[in-house]
Amino acid sequence: MTPDLDPTPDLAPDLAPDDATSVSLWEGDEGGLEHAQRLALVTLLKSRFISARTHPRDWTVLVEHERVIRSRLNDLFLELAIDRTREVAWKRQAVSEAGARLPTLLYDAAWSREETLVLVHLRDRLRAGHAGGDARVYIDRDDVLDHVATFRPAHATDEAGDEKRARNAFTSVAKAGLLIPTASEDAGPTRAATTRRPTSPATYGPMHSRGSRRAPLPRTPTAC
Repeated sequence: MTPDLDPTPDLAPDLAPDDATSVSLWEGDEGGLEHAQRLALVTLLKSRFISARTHPRDWTVLVEHERVIRSRLNDLFLELAIDRTREVAWKRQAVSEAGARLPTLLYDAAWSREETLVLVHLRDRLRAGHAGGDARVYIDRDDVLDHVATFRPAHATDEAGDEKRARNAFTSVAKAGLLIPTASEDAGPTRAATTRRPTSPATYGPMHSRGSRRAPLPRTPTAC
């Protein structure tokens, strides 16, 4: 499930308590989590997922204190999912075994047609690269946009509008953290993906694959 909050980077520990033996951060604070644990929990709540690459400090705290953070999520009717092999974690809405309706904090939003085409293409490229023995898989934006264009119906006449939707789809996937910009892509995936197609292709890699919905999916995000 996707929270209606923007992802955030690691939060700086500039509010750490003065007393190392106390978890209280302000007068009247009755929270039971240590400062670093609270930061990791907040980042997990605000982000679609966290990983050892995107949030190294929070990831370390999460794996070291998985039980207590999982407990706090359960209090909110959420579950914690962790893939230790790929070093990625995300939250999802809890489902009652008895079929009872539980309160929800997350909403389920489907990817658009263009976003789904981008995701499927990235997944296929990722699988093909791994099958060929590649440890990392690289793609360029133009390749993805050209792939999406092949699905334009023959009767479609709004070519500019279709290309804009494809560019926006690529931007959405990049903003979700599923693409890592290469060193040569100075502008980063978000800015570069929203500009007009450059003479030299924008290159990204390695890739993550998360399926075809915005929610943290049954298939875990795959980090190469």
